[in-house]
Order: sequence, then C-alpha cells, then structure tokens
Amino acid sequence: MVPLRRLARLIPAAPVLSLGSLHLSFMAAIGIWLWSDPTKFGKTIDHCTPILAVFGVSTSFNSTPLRMFSLTMYTLLLIPGLNLLAPFAFFLFLHISYNYVHMKISKVLQSKTWEDPEAGVDTSTRAKSG
Repeated sequence: MVPLRRLARLIPAAPVLSLGSLHLSFMAAIGIWLWSDPTKFGKTIDHCTPILAVFGVSTSFNSTPLRMFSLTMYTLLLIPGLNLLAPFAFFLFLHISYNYVHMKISKVLQSKTWEDPEAGVDTSTRAKSG
C-alpha cells in the first residue's frame, strides 16, 4: 500500500512526468498492436509496397528486422515510469558530450599561442605616426 501512496503523491507533484510516461505507454501499446501483424492493419492497396526510409536506407514494411526492432523498442517503452529512463539517458548523454567537447575546445584555444604579427619587425625602422 505504501508504493501506491507514494505514486498518489508523485502524480500531482510531477504532472509533466506522469502525463509523459502515460503518453509513452499508450503510444507503445499502439505500436505493439501495429507491429504485431502489420499486414492486417488497415486495408491493402493493390500493387502498392509501402517503404520506410531509416537513416537514408529504404526498408520495406514487411522487413522482419524492422518489425523485430520496432517491437523491441515499443516493448521497452510500454512500462510506465521506466519508459522515461531512455529519453533521460539520451539527453544526459547529449549534455555530457556537449560539455566534454566544449571543455576540450576551450583548452585548445587557451593553450594556443597567439603570435603578434609585428613581433619580428624592428620597431626602430617603422615610420612613426604622429
């Protein structure tokens, strides 16, 4: 009973997380329903082969690897609460990567010796402006 009380307190305290998690769960349920047997979803159109481009590669909707990948991803997103871990990890990775690259770039720029273009010129021979 204690976990239900905690959940009852969490939902009003974090409505965006709660609604986002429920949204992902419902969309995962629809995705599992669709990918469980894509040939029976909707009407068939004669002489039409639906194709999906994934990372620039054309893939047929009848592709078994695409179906297995989609079912796996939708199954991972089905469980409320746990489905927020993947997006959280993704954005945390982006944040850490950005900070790492920014730190490396700033170290390179700070260690770079910026030479004065006139450093090797004899100042006594330069025309003095007046």
